[in-house]
Amino acid sequence: MNITKMSDLSSNSPKWTMLYGSPGSGKTSLAISGKLKKLLVDLERGASRAIPNDYTDVWTPQSLEELTKELNSDNVRSYNVIVIDTLGRLVEILVKKYSNASGIANQNTWGSVRRDLLNWWLSLLKLDKHVVLTAHGKLDGETYRPEVLGNSPALILRDLDYVGVVKEHRIMFNLPNSWCKNTHSKMADEVIVGDDNGFLEMLLEDVEAVNSIVA
Repeated sequence: MNITKMSDLSSNSPKWTMLYGSPGSGKTSLAISGKLKKLLVDLERGASRAIPNDYTDVWTPQSLEELTKELNSDNVRSYNVIVIDTLGRLVEILVKKYSNASGIANQNTWGSVRRDLLNWWLSLLKLDKHVVLTAHGKLDGETYRPEVLGNSPALILRDLDYVGVVKEHRIMFNLPNSWCKNTHSKMADEVIVGDDNGFLEMLLEDVEAVNSIVA
């Protein structure tokens, strides 16, 4: 049995994050900021609209099967961060796969989507890498939430370390009536991200470094 002392645990363990907001708010640009080596999985086919980053490679899977296969291959071993852009588009692909011949989703569809999404997420976490999910945002009643079909986000939200709302290149971790989540109480409620801050990189690697930015 492999037992580790609490004092020996690394604060740099993989962090799992979601950034959501309206189109053009800067979600993808923030997700790929910094100098960690990142793989941007461009399901939206919109990587060209993000601020370029020399430490990011872009990959556009041609099918769900290719996505699953390659994320579990040696091809991703050299990357520190996996960015999925967007979670909503991934769920849409799954819904299309399991809808009936008329394109209608039924109860069986959602059960299959839920199963596949959970299996995919668990396999992604096993890579032992930082994971950043992006999603569009929408107002649902009085709550600003990720725009993802069905209740699938609930499967993933429980595992995330951070959920931030992006507005005009700002990440907010304590926005009223939102899905914001912050597992570190010292984290600032709002941080303005400059071109050279590499904020998300520091968030993933060192929470205290982020605090110093906004002190």
